[in-house]
Amino acid sequence: MFSLLLTVCMACSQPKAEAATGGAEVQTAALQPIAGVEYQKADSLEVVKLLADGSKKTTLDYARHFLGRPYVAYTLDGYYKDGNANGDAEHLVVNLREFDCLTLLETCNALAMTRAQLDAANNGEVGAQGTAADDGASLNPWDAYCRNLETLRYFDGHEDGYLSRIHYLSMSIDDHLKRGTMEEVVLPERITRPRTTVVNFMTQHPQYYYALKANPDLVPQLADIERIYSNAAMRFLPQENCGLPQKAAKAGAADLSAIHDGDLLYIVTNKGGLDYSHQGFAFWEGGKLHMLHASSAKKQVIADPLTLEAYLTGIKSNLGVRVFRLKL
Repeated sequence: MFSLLLTVCMACSQPKAEAATGGAEVQTAALQPIAGVEYQKADSLEVVKLLADGSKKTTLDYARHFLGRPYVAYTLDGYYKDGNANGDAEHLVVNLREFDCLTLLETCNALAMTRAQLDAANNGEVGAQGTAADDGASLNPWDAYCRNLETLRYFDGHEDGYLSRIHYLSMSIDDHLKRGTMEEVVLPERITRPRTTVVNFMTQHPQYYYALKANPDLVPQLADIERIYSNAAMRFLPQENCGLPQKAAKAGAADLSAIHDGDLLYIVTNKGGLDYSHQGFAFWEGGKLHMLHASSAKKQVIADPLTLEAYLTGIKSNLGVRVFRLKL
């Protein structure tokens, strides 16, 4: 779940985009490498091409584009894995070639945010996510995308070392709700359950994390952050209610109509020290809720043929889901 890699390519490709379908031309001639961003030429080219395609606007549009891409874990920690033992040498990593569950959602969310900003700029407006648009960066899709990715990945939207990266979904939820980047999809209380979790898996198992192995001094600092986000109360949709219909056949009956295509599904777990174990995008098929996600079992990004209920019941530690929506 906690992803981490890096392939350094500081020479910018300066890709050129064609006119976006149905919109003004996306200006890319001024593309320059952003200090501290690690990527390959193919990544920057694909970002610009995707943002020049006016037919793609939503998180689910972008997620479907990545179907079949390989599942690879720890794609944000390659710098530490390769033996660079400085915990403050964190970099923003852009990698569209391979995903885990976290980086898939970050990538698609950042693309959708940037697309909304480009549309707002073309219309002389500032969208709900005005971070990039405020300084004119929305006219440069590559720069705007990188800034949006940073906004999603780090506390307060700014990279400042390894501990500035958001390592647990509890932390992400709290940070992004405060910043207005996303909102929780409120479900009827009668079909949800209360839960309180403690997060300490990373500091209890630092051997699983390259940066913590290389920098043991980071462990007690991270433990302090974990304590801040532990014991928070929340409500979740238990797995047995994830099979409720999209729309109830009878008035007053429970359904999941509040959940939309492209909403963020965070899977609640009973694994010790963890809050959530997986994440993906919601989509409806035949009135049943499914999940598009980077699957470690299938080793690729898939639109899961299993219903969400069937997927959850197939893994003993899964308890249910919470649902959130990116605000654009």
